[in-house]
Amino acid sequence: MSGVVSLGYDYSSNTPKALSVDSNGKLDVDVELNTSGLATSANQTNGTQLVRAMGSEDPSDAAATQRQIHVDGSGNVLTSIVSSVNVLPANSLNGHITDDPANSVAVALTGRQTIGTATSQTFLQCNASGELKVATSGGGGDASAANQTTMIGHLSTIEGDTTSLDAKITACNTGAVVISSNSDTTKATSTLQTAGNTLLTTISGHTSSIQSNVATSALQGTANTHLSEIEGAVETLEACVSSNELAVSRKDADHGNLVKNSVVSSSTGNTTPILDTAGYKTIIVIGRTGTTSSSCNLEFSDASDFAGGTDVIYNNDDTNIGIFTPITFQSAISADAALTYNQAYARVQIPQRYMRIRVFNTSGSNQDYTFFYQLSN
Repeated sequence: MSGVVSLGYDYSSNTPKALSVDSNGKLDVDVELNTSGLATSANQTNGTQLVRAMGSEDPSDAAATQRQIHVDGSGNVLTSIVSSVNVLPANSLNGHITDDPANSVAVALTGRQTIGTATSQTFLQCNASGELKVATSGGGGDASAANQTTMIGHLSTIEGDTTSLDAKITACNTGAVVISSNSDTTKATSTLQTAGNTLLTTISGHTSSIQSNVATSALQGTANTHLSEIEGAVETLEACVSSNELAVSRKDADHGNLVKNSVVSSSTGNTTPILDTAGYKTIIVIGRTGTTSSSCNLEFSDASDFAGGTDVIYNNDDTNIGIFTPITFQSAISADAALTYNQAYARVQIPQRYMRIRVFNTSGSNQDYTFFYQLSN
């Protein structure tokens, strides 16, 4: 029968060779292996055989990926529980690394000074018995033996006071306390308190009045000014007395004239300007005009404008001449008849400060009037 012969290449002789099969047609294979690492009857009994343990990612699935089991340098199997947090001993998990062995787990309680800030975290402190230390704030301070001693002293004082008060209480019924009566009239009563309040009100009024009249710097300044003036006057008087002289300031006399011109002939009088006679006691008046058909009155007032004041007519001190009678103008002739005037005369004690002269012209023509006066004391 015809067939195909499969050849293989012999690299050792660089020649093709026909492949050999057994009686069943199976290919004969001669495998060359390095048996140094393979299991043999010898290394299976002397402990030098190497075995790799494998694990499946899914034991229920034969086709699942196989993984070699992981161990550390000491042959310890490294495991990871995938359903929870994997915690390995490490310094970062040691709450007391300075005293505990490295790479160990020690739990320590911490607290935050600021809730939302991780950097404010600090360890909680306890005493040697493991009792947590707690510091309070906002109170009146920790209890101490000294504070307790002070408190006991206060309580003892209170006890003594309440005992004394209890001795004075004779009855206590439904909250009403009856205090034993005391006949001592020197004790305060509502009547005495009312009287005291009245006196205090009176005193308050008096002190307010006194305060309003108390000397002030302004009043003292004014008083000092007056005292200085008095001092100067006294020194002047003292100098006069020592030299037997008394210097007196006086107004001897003053004079002048009052003029009223172009007075028409009428029964109605016309007045001169007003004269202020302040500081003088007596006035002499001599009037002159061109006719004897004239008369005048001296009028006085305490008002500078003769309006609204007290006005009087006072013509002469001599009652024989006539105090209130109008003054007439008469002819005045010199001894040699060289001078001739029509004049009127009056001399009076001044009754009011301001004076004017009212003239009456009955001559039938306009006349000018001049009144010469002299003031004296």
